[in-house]
Amino acid sequence: MESLGRQDIVLVAVDLGIDGAHYMEQGTLDVAIIQNPYLMGYYSVETAMQHLAGKNVDRNIFTETRIIDKGNMFSEENQQLIFPFGL
Repeated sequence: MESLGRQDIVLVAVDLGIDGAHYMEQGTLDVAIIQNPYLMGYYSVETAMQHLAGKNVDRNIFTETRIIDKGNMFSEENQQLIFPFGL
């Protein structure tokens, strides 16, 4: 946090969009924990359909999360998660 004259503060975000990616590229944001919005939607619909069909469904469904930092934010796979609908 340069404006505070501190180097011992780590800034972490949950999810990451265009603004967050910009802050990470500048070095303001250190790390982000991101989810997979596609899988979240997919499992939501699939679980709702199973429930409506009278099937037992899990109360908790794990979807992958990733730790994104400046070193890996530009990988193709991470770019698809950060910008799921393109720029």
